[in-house]
Amino acid sequence: MNALVGVVETLIQELETRFLAHGVKDVFGILYPQYWLQPDCEASFPKHLEVIKTTFYSSKTQLLDGLETFMYEVFNVNDLES
Repeated sequence: MNALVGVVETLIQELETRFLAHGVKDVFGILYPQYWLQPDCEASFPKHLEVIKTTFYSSKTQLLDGLETFMYEVFNVNDLES
């Protein structure tokens, strides 16, 4: 049973490393023209931008192959604000 738990934990770690969280993928809808045609886009945009900032503005550490690895921020705060 312990071996199965280890396999599941490894699978979860690999999936989290390789794929964005579902909520983060949703906010990247702002890149498509269809997003801006939705009647509530002006109200939802600040919320979606906040998710992007929270996810990509700060550097993080991640456990890769048993080693804690430093990951730089993806976006520069000043660039995105302007």
